[in-house]
Amino acid sequence: TCALPIYKQVRVNLSLPSIHCSSCIYLLENLQKLQPKIIRVQVHFARKEAAIVFEPSFTLSQLTTLLNYIGYPPDFSRNEQTKRKQDRTFMFQLGIAGFAFGSIMLWSTPDYFGLGEDNPSFRNFSAYLSLLVSVPVLLFSARSYFISAYKAIRSKSINLDVPITIGIIALYTQSVLQIFSRQGAGYMDSFAGFIFFLLIGKWFQNLTYA
Repeated sequence: TCALPIYKQVRVNLSLPSIHCSSCIYLLENLQKLQPKIIRVQVHFARKEAAIVFEPSFTLSQLTTLLNYIGYPPDFSRNEQTKRKQDRTFMFQLGIAGFAFGSIMLWSTPDYFGLGEDNPSFRNFSAYLSLLVSVPVLLFSARSYFISAYKAIRSKSINLDVPITIGIIALYTQSVLQIFSRQGAGYMDSFAGFIFFLLIGKWFQNLTYA
């Protein structure tokens, strides 16, 4: 509750397309801890919107700057076409991660049965193929996790994407080192599968909230 009467409060409904998980809701609904002039925030996950109440001395431009700084820039031109474009981009990210996961699993089949040692040239070739198809997964499919983690750390807060990003970097780095040292494909199948199932979880979460 706030000591200010209702007529001295400002309320806005903003579209925040960067909302993508439960930790986003927690961070936004505790925004008053970062800025005391914000009275309360209520997030509607399915619509990716937030109802924000703040003091009149705190301007809308300052609120916009704060939201942009923590990684949730408002979209003032929100429309159905923008939403369809974002949904299409997400499905591309999911499709690329799924394709890479299936392909790397297929190419790694000999290693699963211990047959890779008999043909090191094919093993190295399939490892480099795995590295090739993993690059779009890292740069495109997983990019939202990197951006979210970076902005959370920059605003001196921790969200769920920070440990996820650390895990992604560790898994990918170890795999690359093993590929270039000719020890096989490393954990590229686990890396691609990790991203794929993260995105599947996000897709299911969106349906659940909707």
